[in-house]
Amino acid sequence: MLKDLVISMRPKQCYNKNLILFVGIVFSLNLLNLRMWVNVIAAFAIFCMLSESEYIINDIIDAEKDRKHPTKRERPIAYK
Repeated sequence: MLKDLVISMRPKQCYNKNLILFVGIVFSLNLLNLRMWVNVIAAFAIFCMLSESEYIINDIIDAEKDRKHPTKRERPIAYK
């Protein structure tokens, strides 16, 4: 069950999209600012949780359509 949850969250997609948050700390030249790092890491974690939850909600809503799709039917929520 936990494995299915992690698969449904699609962490690779979330992490790749949200890495853009770290660009700001680089271009603002605040690489040594610990407080800013804490803020950016917290924002990254929150954005990942939000986008992962959106993937799960979308999978629940689209479960019937996904069951008919050749690749999406393998997703845990559509499979059940």
